[in-house]
Amino acid sequence: MEALDDQEYEGNLLYLLKASLDFVKRNNRKMWKKGPVYRVEYPDYPERVVQEAIVNALVHRDYTIIGSEVHG
Repeated sequence: MEALDDQEYEGNLLYLLKASLDFVKRNNRKMWKKGPVYRVEYPDYPERVVQEAIVNALVHRDYTIIGSEVHG
C-alpha cells in the first residue's frame, strides 16, 4: 500500500497553500482528552507546524523548472 489518500493540485500559490492545508486537516488524526465541560483535541501534527512546512516547500520550490512539483 502506498497511500491511504492521494491528491494533486494545480493553481496559484494561495490556492496551493489552502488546498494543501485542507488536505492535511482532512487526514490529520486527532486524539482527545475529556475536560470538565468539553473535550480538548490533540492532532498528530499541530496546524502551525503543518502550515510552516507547506509554506517552506512552496517557497523553496524550483520555479525555473517547468513542471516542478512539491511532494510530501
